[in-house]
Amino acid sequence: MKRISLRFFIILTLLISLIPSLVLAERLTSLSDVDMIRLLAHSKDGIITVNLLYKNRAEDKLVFWKGEEITCAYAIYRNIGTILYPEKGEEIISGYKTLTRYNLRFYIDIPEAYLGQDNRTIIECEVDTGYITLYVNNDFRLK
Repeated sequence: MKRISLRFFIILTLLISLIPSLVLAERLTSLSDVDMIRLLAHSKDGIITVNLLYKNRAEDKLVFWKGEEITCAYAIYRNIGTILYPEKGEEIISGYKTLTRYNLRFYIDIPEAYLGQDNRTIIECEVDTGYITLYVNNDFRLK
């Protein structure tokens, strides 16, 4: 029993010694590191939730920025194509949002005329980081 406890103690000590290097691993934290953005959107109860993920392709890492500001000009269109071949139809809503941290989502109210309809839609965003302007889009179902 003492051997198992000693082995457990040695393994636990090694794991604890690795934690600081895992936690303090170099993280990208500046908007100047961003060269790709992924847009995720979904709707529920008349509200569209938009989440942006910021990435650096060269280092294949997410960028966890804060203390800076981005602007996102967005437009949402009815998808008159298919899921595989989306095609922009009528504009449903457009606007812009300013975000001040990597983990902020933003919310868009669905116009009343579109509530209760089950439409495939396309969202497009032009994101200005202050260093680069990126264009992203995605499709989702309005609910």
